[in-house]
Amino acid sequence: MMRFLMLSTCVLFLSSCAYNAKYFNALSSGSTGCPAEQVQTSNYQDQDKVVTWTAQCNGVTYYCSGPYHHPGEIESVSCKAANS
Repeated sequence: MMRFLMLSTCVLFLSSCAYNAKYFNALSSGSTGCPAEQVQTSNYQDQDKVVTWTAQCNGVTYYCSGPYHHPGEIESVSCKAANS
C-alpha cells in the first residue's frame, strides 16, 4: 500500500509538471512570436504575486514574467530576449 501511495504521488507530481510546462509554453508564445509547440520553458519562480520563467525558442532565450491575483490566473505576460 505504501508503494502505491508513493507511486501515485510521483505520477501526480510529474503530470502537474508537464501541465505547467505546456501552460507556460502557451503563455510565452504570444510574447516570443513562436508557436507554443516550439517554446520550451524552465526556471519557474513565484514571488510576491509575480511568476518569472525562462523561455527558449529558435535558439533565443527570453526572460518572461506575469503578475497574478489568484494562483493559476496570470493576467498578462511580458517576455524580453536575453540579448536585447
